[in-house]
Order: sequence, then C-alpha cells, then structure tokens
Amino acid sequence: GEPQDSKRKQEQQSGGADDTESSVLHQQPGQPEPAGESQHKATSSDGHGQNSEADQRHTPKPGSGADPNKPRCRKAKELRAERKAMKMSLDDKVAAKKPAKQNAEKSLEELLTEPDRAENPAHKLELRLVRSSPKSAEFKESFEASHAVYKHYQMVVHKDLPGKPNKGQFTRFLCDSPLAVKLCCSAPVSQAFRQSFEESYSVYRKYQMIVHKDKPADCDREGFQNFLVDSPLQEQHGANAPSQGYGSFHQQYWLDGKIVAVGVVDILPTCLSSVYLYYDPDYSFLGLGVYSALR
Repeated sequence: GEPQDSKRKQEQQSGGADDTESSVLHQQPGQPEPAGESQHKATSSDGHGQNSEADQRHTPKPGSGADPNKPRCRKAKELRAERKAMKMSLDDKVAAKKPAKQNAEKSLEELLTEPDRAENPAHKLELRLVRSSPKSAEFKESFEASHAVYKHYQMVVHKDLPGKPNKGQFTRFLCDSPLAVKLCCSAPVSQAFRQSFEESYSVYRKYQMIVHKDKPADCDREGFQNFLVDSPLQEQHGANAPSQGYGSFHQQYWLDGKIVAVGVVDILPTCLSSVYLYYDPDYSFLGLGVYSALR
C-alpha cells in the first residue's frame, strides 16, 4: 500500500508543475495575466511579501489655513519695541510718583545750573583761572584759602599728619614750576622786552632756519621787528581789563635761565589772539607748541 500512495503523490506534483508550465507557454503576448497569478508574481518578486503600493508617494490633504482663534505671528523687532515702550511708560509713572527731595545735598551739576534756573540762587559756583608761576595778583589774594582747602583734603582723604601739608610743601608741590612764563608788552616796548630782545631774536632766527629752512637773509632783525614786534594795537588799561591790560605781548617761556619758546599774542577785550610761536629746536621734545596752546 505505501509504495502506491507515494507514487500517486509524485504524479500529482509532477502534474501540477506541468499544468503551470503549460499555462505559461500557451499565454499569448500582450494578454493580461490572471489576477491570482499577477498577485503571486508581485509577492514572489519582492522576496519579503511587501506590497508595491508602499512605494507610492503620500499626498497630504489640503489644510484649512491659519486658526482664526489664535493671535497672528509677530516679528521679534516689533515685540522688542513694544516691551521698550511699556518699560518707558512704567519708568515715567514711577518718576512721577517719586517725591521730590527736600533739603538734600546738591550735586555739582545742580550747583552749576542753578543760576540759570533760579533768579536768586542761594549758592553760586564760580570757576577762576589764576596764574601760579609767576605768581599773579589773583593767586596771591587766594593763596591762604587755596592752601586751607589743600590741607583739609590731604588730612581727611590721604590721612596726612597736620604738619606735612604746610605752605612750603604746597608751594613746592603745586605752585612752583621749572618752566617760568613771563609776559612782556611789545607795543609799546617794555623794559623787560627790551632787555630780552637779543635772546628772543636769536631763538626766532634759529627756529626759522632749522624748522622752516629759511635763509639767514630772510630772518634778519628788521624782518623780525616788522613781523612780530610792531603792532597797530595800543596799550589799554581799564576797570574790567586784566592786570597787564590789553595790547600786544610776547609770552616768554624760560627754562634754567634761558628763553626756550616765545608766543606772540594779542590780548583783546573779547578774546586772546595767537599771532605766532617760535621755540628753540633743541627743546622740541618738550612739545612747547602744544603747551602754549593749552595755556
């Protein structure tokens, strides 16, 4: 019995294979395959049993647009401007609620601007420029008061002993200078100007020849006299005039007993006119032109 059953099974299997081969051979070109066979081929060609529809692209459905219930999107620049405006508004409100100070110490700025804000200010801050070397009349008049402020400052701020910031130390430290400045009237010619004429002229001649490359004939005494000594301005003194008066002057800078620079100036009621400056080229490293302009 078993040999016959196994023989029948082999015949059935060979018959099924023959049927499949015959169906493929008898199929005409261009003729669609049966549904079952095409599905079977797609499944077998994939090797994993996946459907070919997965390779198709997914097309999303059209949306309905922005949500009208939500606020619109805004730029960061617009948001920063809005926050800044809100902060300034809050600052103004706080400043308005802040009570004004009563009997408080005034700042330096308030003291400076008080005469412009009040008709009769209780305090008045003045700035005065006084010459310390050589000592002017204004400096001599205010010396005691100036030294008192200096001494109090040194003792309180720098903890100096009372004997240290004395008048001698104050004078050596902040008043005396190795560079002396002398103002000589040149029109009319003063005694001090006449005594220093030759030395001043020699500095001018040296300056013109070295710095400006002038020839010796171009910087003689007559040219110096016409250029920097003679002046149409007249000497004038008055109640509101400075101690030296108005007119033309030579501002001489002395170092170690010799003239190192001279500034020719006209002192006028409304301004100080700088006419010319010449200096000894050997002392050019001192920057005397800049120093004279600042002075």
